[in-house]
Amino acid sequence: METLMQDLRYALRTMRARPMFTIIAVLTLALGIGANTAIFSVVNGVLLRPLPYAQPDELVRVLGGNAKQGVKNGSFSPQDFDDLVAAKAGYASLAAYMFIPGQTGMNMTGEGEPLRTEVASVSRDFFSTLGVSAKLGRALLPEEVVVGNDREVVLSDAFWRKRFGADLRVVGKTASFDGKPFTIVGVMPPTFQFPSRDVDVWAPISLIGDDAIPHRRGIRWMDVVARLRPGVTSIAAQSATTDVLKRLEKAYPDENEGWNTAEVTSLQTSIVGNVRPALLVLLGAVALVLLIACANLANLLLARATTRSSELAIRTALGADRSRLVRQLLTEYVLLALSGGAVGLLIGAYGVQALVALSAGSIPRPDEIRPDITVALFTFAASLLTGLVAGLLPALKAS
Repeated sequence: METLMQDLRYALRTMRARPMFTIIAVLTLALGIGANTAIFSVVNGVLLRPLPYAQPDELVRVLGGNAKQGVKNGSFSPQDFDDLVAAKAGYASLAAYMFIPGQTGMNMTGEGEPLRTEVASVSRDFFSTLGVSAKLGRALLPEEVVVGNDREVVLSDAFWRKRFGADLRVVGKTASFDGKPFTIVGVMPPTFQFPSRDVDVWAPISLIGDDAIPHRRGIRWMDVVARLRPGVTSIAAQSATTDVLKRLEKAYPDENEGWNTAEVTSLQTSIVGNVRPALLVLLGAVALVLLIACANLANLLLARATTRSSELAIRTALGADRSRLVRQLLTEYVLLALSGGAVGLLIGAYGVQALVALSAGSIPRPDEIRPDITVALFTFAASLLTGLVAGLLPALKAS
């Protein structure tokens, strides 16, 4: 440990003695490491960080398929959904919802200027299936998702702040939606944004009457999310769901012809969609940028090593063996890399904000994208590895 401290003190003196070289080397690495930090922050937030729900690995999307019509990601009719709930099919619970941005909203009046709100219509077990609780008040109760008793709504955190100024007394207030009075029973936490971050209000799905969408078995408009029973895999649930759909096809050949396959996929995969390959390709691209930065740093260190031949010769004459010289040089180079990593972490933090802003909503889970301890550890590891990779050859050559 004492020897390491000596090496660190000597490395700091060396860096201070050649400030221009230090600045150039640190900035060279900071750009490469900063780009990797920014992209890894996106990958971590979108792909690696679990969904902010209870036991998120148990949550799945359930989709119906019709090979004759070329449909793989189909919805369910209310009747088929009820039959699926009754059959269980490996699920602890199932919930239905409907949300189409710009089409499933309601006009809100009574609190300031009239406002068009984005509304997600949800079934009785929606919040319990996802395993989330309200930040203020409570979520909808099963008995409140019944025709004639469906006059309660839940607000999103963003809408609560925008429309009600984050009023803590909002629970219990009455608001008018499409000219009808509704009681606000809760406000969800900011991390809950399902099925979309655009949702302002969650309302009972029973509000969608037969006059709006005919409630017939052949008309499919409900999306389904489910929680698997412990020990049940998505493959087993998919097989059981397919069996249920095949039975329904036989029982109702006119309405369910061809609707005999199911796809069950994890909720996180469903949310991420086709972004995963693009993000991984982008992460590989910035890794190449870091390799280029390593090569540039290695060239700088090799050039600098030629100017230090006298210093190293004197240290050898005083008894330092080759391993001691390599260790000292690597300590200097790793310290340079860690300094570049510290600056790169700052660059990456601002780069993440720019990426999210430029994505214009194309990146899922944008509110989960932020520097955290995982990103900091990644940056540290990348910096340490960069120092070792870029410095090993110059250190061996110089010694």
